[in-house]
Amino acid sequence: MGLLDTLKGLFGQAKDQAAGVASTAAAAAAPLAEKATAAAAPIAEKASGVAEQAKAAAGPAAEQAKAAAGTAAVKAGELAGQAKEAVTGLADQHGDKVTGAVSSATAFVSDKTGGKLDSVTGAVEGVAEKAVDALKSDPPAAT
Repeated sequence: MGLLDTLKGLFGQAKDQAAGVASTAAAAAAPLAEKATAAAAPIAEKASGVAEQAKAAAGPAAEQAKAAAGTAAVKAGELAGQAKEAVTGLADQHGDKVTGAVSSATAFVSDKTGGKLDSVTGAVEGVAEKAVDALKSDPPAAT
């Protein structure tokens, strides 16, 4: 008999022994699995009951939270409208003072820098004027 036949024989025996061990392990594990299932059944049943109780308790709380969120959203919208009205009123009343102050500040900077920053200060004046106009109740038409 050659080496190859010997190796085949050894592997065949190992395969047969492994199958036997697996069969023995499965037979030994089956009663243990049944015991574990039987022991876990009451716990699973109790957990199911607790889960149902939690679900029943959470339902009203979720509805209350949903209603509160809706009320908060409405109130936030009202407050945002009031804030916009207040800011619009201030822009209407004092917008000219704001743009005048910005113009004075940019003129001062231009004077002190000899006009070196006129491109920057001109941009600042433009942005300030647009911001004030956007807040006014009757903004000028866009050009």
